[in-house]
Amino acid sequence: MPQYLKVLPIADGLAVLHVPPTPSEIYIFGPEPVDMSPSPHRRFARTLAVLGAIAVLVSAVVSPPDPYTQLVYATPLLLLALLLSVLRSYTDALEAFERDRHQ
Repeated sequence: MPQYLKVLPIADGLAVLHVPPTPSEIYIFGPEPVDMSPSPHRRFARTLAVLGAIAVLVSAVVSPPDPYTQLVYATPLLLLALLLSVLRSYTDALEAFERDRHQ
């Protein structure tokens, strides 16, 4: 077995093979800061997915079980989710609102 691999005993008869990180992993998780912030497009997609799911869930709970009525309830909520996703991802309008509220 190579020197850099270690067998670490966990319990009686159980062991784990420890493989040290590669130099690229050390660089990623090392002292140098790595910019891991998501791009605005990813933030938009994630925000729209979450708010869209919440909009559909709210419309399903609030409206009668008729599919047409659920669609009527969900459409404005989905448009609101789209608007909020754009504001959160591509502008700083919501951050400015939060700053003003906390001051």
